[in-house]
Amino acid sequence: MIFYLTLALLGCVVAYFLLRTYVRRHPEKPDETAQNGSRPPACGLTDVCELPCTPVNLDEPAEYFDDEELDRFRGRGADDYVDHEVEEFEEVMTTMRPTEVHAWLRSLQQRGIVLPAALKDAAYLLVSETREG
Repeated sequence: MIFYLTLALLGCVVAYFLLRTYVRRHPEKPDETAQNGSRPPACGLTDVCELPCTPVNLDEPAEYFDDEELDRFRGRGADDYVDHEVEEFEEVMTTMRPTEVHAWLRSLQQRGIVLPAALKDAAYLLVSETREG
């Protein structure tokens, strides 16, 4: 009986130190989580972009860039587009001024439209170039 109590106590001590070590290595970053526990919406490049973005107020009306036809893609995942649909996004993105791309990505986010995964690198490059220059 004493053996089992000692073993249980030892297990609790080990679990405590493992948990404490994990918490120290993975602190919660308050700026990355919204009050409801999810990341705040930013510019649509949140998984590849490290540029400073302010959260989008989803209650404000979205700004359109002659891209109303993209509203039909609301609710789709980044990997759920076929080639001709990706080309529609690409056409809009490449016909606007590079300085407008970041605002366009925020508009898509605000409208519930996810940028196709195939275009995220190109969009990131355009946004990065305009921020540097």
